[in-house]
Amino acid sequence: VEAALRSYQALYQPDEQRDRIDAMRSIALEAMELFAPFRPYLSGSVLKGTAGRFADIDLQIFPESTKEVELFLLNHGIEYKAENQRHYCGDEPRDVSVLRFEWDETPIALAIYAARDERSHLKTSASGRPIERAGIAAVRALVSAENAAANTTKP
Repeated sequence: VEAALRSYQALYQPDEQRDRIDAMRSIALEAMELFAPFRPYLSGSVLKGTAGRFADIDLQIFPESTKEVELFLLNHGIEYKAENQRHYCGDEPRDVSVLRFEWDETPIALAIYAARDERSHLKTSASGRPIERAGIAAVRALVSAENAAANTTKP
């Protein structure tokens, strides 16, 4: 499915898709830098480069407690909505708190895992593949590479 989506986007939306991913990764990096104390990672369609027009930026963080993240958001004046999702840490199910908010008019889904889960294989289903993710340094490198490529293609 992902390969078909990439083919479709490359054929019908090449410039729009590249611009969207560049912008969303830049926004993700800004948010990740704010959440640096909680060890953030980018995951999902923005990392993979397949995000559509209405996609969320999926971030994962690993604080000592969920409450400290909620206080952090309140102290920064960021309004959010909370929900729970079922994820898996290895084969063990976990209820994960997901806080949703807007950043620069872009929706962000902030999944809050236990600090001990950072080094584990996180999955969205028991039989699924581990969720791919990238830390701040990796996302910064992606954004830098995209900026360099954009600057070399401009007339």
